[in-house]
Amino acid sequence: MSLVMFQVSCKVAISKDGEAFLTLENIQLLIEIGETGSLMAAARSRQISYMKAWTMVTMLNKTSKYPVVLMQRGGHQGGGAELTEYGRRLLADYLQVEKQVGNLLAQINMELSL
Repeated sequence: MSLVMFQVSCKVAISKDGEAFLTLENIQLLIEIGETGSLMAAARSRQISYMKAWTMVTMLNKTSKYPVVLMQRGGHQGGGAELTEYGRRLLADYLQVEKQVGNLLAQINMELSL
């Protein structure tokens, strides 16, 4: 019989007024937008519909105090999406919080014997 090890884990979300604002799903989309410069490519990479990605970005932009993503409508020259300076700071702050939580969880899991 093998010994099953349990670990404490959690997902980081940043809330605003009691509602989830930045979630792992939002962050992953923002990372893809930053890398591809395209909402369509980011949605494809995350395996979500363009409409879902567009809705997520629109809600982030409406909920935050400054725009997170600038989107340019397509056409014969193509569209695009890019993180604003504020969006890049939000992303960096979230990743820093996630790292700190990960370090704390690693410490907790070393100290517990579940």
